[in-house]
Amino acid sequence: MPTAAKVLGIGWATMLFALLIPAVWYNLSGRRVSGSRWLMLVLLAAVFWRDHFSFTTTDIPALTLLLLVLWAVSRPSIMWWLVAGLALAATFNVRPMYLAAVAPALLLAGWWSYQHGPRWRGWRWLALLVGMGVALSPQLAINQIYFHHNTPLALARVSDNETTPLYLKQLTWGTRVLRYDTDVDQRLVYADSAGLAVLHHEGITEYASYGQFFNIALRHPFNYSWRYIRHLFNGLDIQQPAPYLIKPYGSERPWMQLLNYSVLGIGVSIVLEWKSDHRLRWPRIWVLLALLLPCLVAIPTAIECRFLVPLHLLILSLVSFQFRLWHWLRAMRYQPALLVPGLLVAGLWLYGCFWLSAATARTLQPDRGKSLVDD
Repeated sequence: MPTAAKVLGIGWATMLFALLIPAVWYNLSGRRVSGSRWLMLVLLAAVFWRDHFSFTTTDIPALTLLLLVLWAVSRPSIMWWLVAGLALAATFNVRPMYLAAVAPALLLAGWWSYQHGPRWRGWRWLALLVGMGVALSPQLAINQIYFHHNTPLALARVSDNETTPLYLKQLTWGTRVLRYDTDVDQRLVYADSAGLAVLHHEGITEYASYGQFFNIALRHPFNYSWRYIRHLFNGLDIQQPAPYLIKPYGSERPWMQLLNYSVLGIGVSIVLEWKSDHRLRWPRIWVLLALLLPCLVAIPTAIECRFLVPLHLLILSLVSFQFRLWHWLRAMRYQPALLVPGLLVAGLWLYGCFWLSAATARTLQPDRGKSLVDD
């Protein structure tokens, strides 16, 4: 099984980095990725995500299939729209959080359909629907025959007798914990004392409905806002390249964190500059929404780094394809007054990131056979 997982991982990595990321980037920017910048992306992704391709988790396949959808609808061929339909249905059936990407993906398809012209437009949409139907029909049959549910979606439940939706359970777990990791022998749960206090104050152990969750969140806006900011950071705080902690953290951990925080800081600066030029066209908006909405859905849950792989790979792509070191050095040369404030901001950014990471690490609970997400 480990060998088979690695062979599949090679295939997913090839599709993701050699084909789809450069192709989608070209569709949105009109510029091809140079070999050196592509190599930078591959090296950064290898540092942070390489061992995710050695396990049969669904996060990487789902993201790859979503990018295939976002690229395939840009092709005028009816066959590519059939592929897009197959991939779109497979994406959210493999990883239900990607249901949030369906609407922006269809809006992107509508934009490209208009660009392709009226010829064969109806046939393209028919091919898309047929592809989705083919991919969803086996799950529909399974649900009807064995579970007596008329739905083509995967039935996500904690157990066979559980009636509470899994996402509602995840919202409870996300209130109890700041971060959730696993290693070979145990679960690593980082407790959220503020969240536990809110649940105790409200006299509940878990949310009974989505309405109850929103009512409590609205009554404690600062508590929940700060919690989800920390969830966002913890989801991007990659400290080892595997979905599971295979071995104890070593001396390379702080260096990996330093590289990660530096890349995140550069990515934030690029986004700020990018937003200021007002050149966000509709295809870019739909692609960004398709990639980021699943991450937004994941933030209130018991966050794991793999939940935010679309966001982190997007940041790595921005840094690899758009970061220009010479531009920064030239700005410092001709505007030396910016050097001290720039170094101060960078220092505060790195200090804040390390401080938040350490604050979360101090909340790690001892494993007693039953974690906070089960209590």
